[in-house]
Amino acid sequence: MVARRAPIPTDTPFLVLVNKRLDEVKQRLSIEHYMDTVYHARRWIARWNGLACSQITREMITDLRNERSKVSNETANKELRHLKALFNWGVKNEILTSNPAANVAMMRIEKKSKRIPTQEEINKVFEVATAEQQDYLWCLRETLGRSREINGLTWDDVDFKNMSVILFTRKKKYGTKTPRVIPMTNTLYRVLSDRYKRRDPEIPWVFWHRFFSKKAGKILIGPFQDRKKF
Repeated sequence: MVARRAPIPTDTPFLVLVNKRLDEVKQRLSIEHYMDTVYHARRWIARWNGLACSQITREMITDLRNERSKVSNETANKELRHLKALFNWGVKNEILTSNPAANVAMMRIEKKSKRIPTQEEINKVFEVATAEQQDYLWCLRETLGRSREINGLTWDDVDFKNMSVILFTRKKKYGTKTPRVIPMTNTLYRVLSDRYKRRDPEIPWVFWHRFFSKKAGKILIGPFQDRKKF
């Protein structure tokens, strides 16, 4: 006798789907991606909390897209991409039977060439930065790394003997943490060796801060998750 497969639920609360997706993103992807998803999820919950996933329609998602397009078409498309990812994840994990955002079209975008700051402009930024900020900027500049890679840099990733640093990214499929070795320039060697001499041996990160954790209810020490207030 062939066992009957359990039916796929169609009345999962939207809040449950969002929380399950956030747990997955937090576990597998970068903290930056997680925080970005949380940012969008708060707006979805404020709008659709109390509804089942089956009650959220293509028209409702289109209305949200149009509302966000008043900020910009880029903003609307980013919102829509996150929603499509949410429902696609639900379908893939057999929580949902369909993706109501699947056929909602992206807004038209007129791509413009990105403006590259001049060397003079970059130098002006260094001139007004604090010593701590300059160290951070030099690390970005000399490694061409992403900010989250520099945020997560530890002293174990710095090899003064072989003049190299290891940066980790999660850009690969499935969010796999992938290392890449970056040659250390003389400028970067000077910056990092100076910081190494002044480091606290108990703190593993090259760049860190003290912050109040709402979850822990106290002041903690840890790496930067972002530098939005930089």
